[in-house]
Amino acid sequence: MQSQVIEYFYQQSGKVGCEQQREEQLVGRLRPHHLGFQTEKITLVTATVSWKTMEDQVVENEDGYQDDEESFFQDIDLLQKHGINMADIKKLKSIGICTVKGIQMTTRRALCNVKGLSEAKVDKIKEAAGKLLSNGFLTAFEYSERRKQVFRITTGSLEFDKLVGGGIESMAITEAFGEFRTGKTQLSHTLCVTAQLPGDNGYTGGKVIFIDTENTFRPDKLKGIADRFSVDQEAVLDNVLYARAYTSEHQMELLDFVAAKFHEEGGVFKLLIIDSIMALFRVDFSGRGELAERQQKLAQMLSRLQKISEEYNVAVFVTNQMTADPGAGMTFQADPKKPIGGHILAHASTTRISLRKGRGEMRIAKIFDSPDMPENEATFAITAGGIADAKENARLRQSEDYGICDSLNLEMRGSSSYGDRDRDRGRDRGPRFGSSRGGPPPNKKFGNPGERLRKKKWDMDELPKFEKNFYNEHPEVLRMSQYDIDEFRRKKEITIRGTGCPKALTNFHQAHFPQYVIDVLVGQNFKEPTAIQAQGFPLALSGRDMVGIAQTGSGKTLAYLLPAIVHINHQPYLERGDGPICLVLAPTRELAQQVQQVSFEYGKSSRIKSTCVYGGAPKGPQIRDLERGVEVCIATPGRLIDFLEAGKTNLRRCTYLVLDEADRMLDMGFEPQIRKIVDQIRPDRQTLMWSATWPKEVRQLAEDFLRDYVQINVGALELSANHNILQIVDVCMESEKDNKLIQLMEEIMAEKENKTIIFVETKKRCDELTRRMRRDGWPAMCIHGDKSQPERDWVLTEFRSGKAPILIATDVASRGLVSLPALEAHRPTGACSRT
Repeated sequence: MQSQVIEYFYQQSGKVGCEQQREEQLVGRLRPHHLGFQTEKITLVTATVSWKTMEDQVVENEDGYQDDEESFFQDIDLLQKHGINMADIKKLKSIGICTVKGIQMTTRRALCNVKGLSEAKVDKIKEAAGKLLSNGFLTAFEYSERRKQVFRITTGSLEFDKLVGGGIESMAITEAFGEFRTGKTQLSHTLCVTAQLPGDNGYTGGKVIFIDTENTFRPDKLKGIADRFSVDQEAVLDNVLYARAYTSEHQMELLDFVAAKFHEEGGVFKLLIIDSIMALFRVDFSGRGELAERQQKLAQMLSRLQKISEEYNVAVFVTNQMTADPGAGMTFQADPKKPIGGHILAHASTTRISLRKGRGEMRIAKIFDSPDMPENEATFAITAGGIADAKENARLRQSEDYGICDSLNLEMRGSSSYGDRDRDRGRDRGPRFGSSRGGPPPNKKFGNPGERLRKKKWDMDELPKFEKNFYNEHPEVLRMSQYDIDEFRRKKEITIRGTGCPKALTNFHQAHFPQYVIDVLVGQNFKEPTAIQAQGFPLALSGRDMVGIAQTGSGKTLAYLLPAIVHINHQPYLERGDGPICLVLAPTRELAQQVQQVSFEYGKSSRIKSTCVYGGAPKGPQIRDLERGVEVCIATPGRLIDFLEAGKTNLRRCTYLVLDEADRMLDMGFEPQIRKIVDQIRPDRQTLMWSATWPKEVRQLAEDFLRDYVQINVGALELSANHNILQIVDVCMESEKDNKLIQLMEEIMAEKENKTIIFVETKKRCDELTRRMRRDGWPAMCIHGDKSQPERDWVLTEFRSGKAPILIATDVASRGLVSLPALEAHRPTGACSRT
């Protein structure tokens, strides 16, 4: 029956004997005996395809109309019957258009770009293709019937298959993205083997094309996976077609070969893998000046991939890299990373799978985007045999343990064995990561910080009373009329919201600070308080909850630290085991260190001890400071929660709470940690919130944490430029930025005293610019989030001392750095303020 169908097919299409021989060889390829396929099933499928093609031609001869499902694999040679000469058909094949449907998927403009095809010829070709294909609509039922041709390729893990609806889908692009060592390449290698295995719903397996852009393809890995599935290694390798792409243009050219190969061996290839899709684009296109061109080329490639998947009914699987998201802070993301490729890749991919690391060899897959699958997660394992279920990996490890134990002839162990003891210890520890068996849940420290902290139930009658109102209005302030106060506030651009706000101060001595505090102020050459201090001092000293909104660098730190010193000196001395009296929460390590330095300078005269608690530094010295007892603790939320959960400190004595740069903390996703911390502090505390902006998220936080508060605002509520700083914006091309920066630095360095901060957007750009400037002889240093804390401290010290007058930084230095004389902060020239 099979040979009769093939012979009749070639009689109908005018094929000669050599072509018939090629097709018989094709049918032979569909019988990979080494893989254990059922020959009868494959023969039947091949015969059905040929028979469908034969029927398509018969229908075409009768009425010139073909259903879209039936014309799935129409050869472009059929255009000869509609007046298209063979020379033009060969030109179409040269660019990878080998089917009638491929013409429908190609624009007239693209066809006109083919050498030798005029607009008249293109119109004629389009008209001929339109006669063979239906360009109209289908009913949902008809399209549903057509979708029955879709098949799915198993990933090697049952849990993973359940997550993606049965496997990697054909006629679609599936994207898997993740950081380094999350299993992207391992998954690609596993699919190379599983695509060749018979599957559910009549899937018979087929060949694979692998396009490698990162030189990560390893044939030996396929051998191990083949052994796992008990198939012949050589047969598996013979069914994988491999190509190494070196440029994005080469990668695009390979797609023409892929289309031709899919057409040449129709129905044989089932999977196309590109590992990874964006690697070469990141090399060939750099900077924002080339971003638009890169995205356009990427869109063209993805469009071609989608058309190939639909045209030949194959599955397309691509891997993708991730990058830090500089703007993620504004969206309150706890993990500010995103897949590269932007919206172009996001919209082109049918299904997007996020991969991340688990414990050991465990990995976690999550549906990031899909048209028909809900957001869910699955745990899988990376094994020597490719991707597998986590439970299967545990069984393999256990069997290996038993094998080792059996090989050791140790009579002294009695009735127990090392394997038994290992299992006992496993039960004591609880289930492995990702396991659904009983036992205590694994520690999800990074997923839900502070989950072991419980909200305290405070009995106000049992809590010791404390004093927080220490403000006595100075006679000079008392004599000021309401008109004088209103005029002073108007001049300083101070607006008040709330009731019972005391009058503003015009001099430091009016605040009744202790003499030792005034002496330090005089030593710092402060003549009069800033606007936020003038109104903030009396409000903070009176014990009221308050919100202070002012631009960065306006003196907010002293506005809450000096009243904190007064507050602490009126409280009982700390006893052994007591936590801090004043807690200051700050978003970044740099800001926390700056606040601690100011606290030390102003608190040492009254022997007030302070410490700084932040991540990225050894815990030992910080724990020792807390155990010895400190009145002031300046902390970042993450590290403080670690200490609270470990019982290294407590907040029972905390009666003065400060949230510094509250908007920045919310931008960085610290709101859950802040709420956990505040739940550990007595509710009758005094709370002061300071911010540079007043978004709705900060307003909601103030409503939840503050009681009967007064809001002080200096300047406009909206985020605006600091008018005390001369800001020059030079709009230029991307290629001109480096030269303009060097010219600007030559002007700045010619001045007698100078310090310069250059802000950049990414860590990579920060390192590159630093290396380039130091190579050219500029005394530049850099800081960003990947630098260790000792290195960041050393760089800031060198910058403050003037030994390295040029600091290149990401947004870790955007707020809270100590004000420096002759400091000129510059952003690299460009249409926007980030490079």
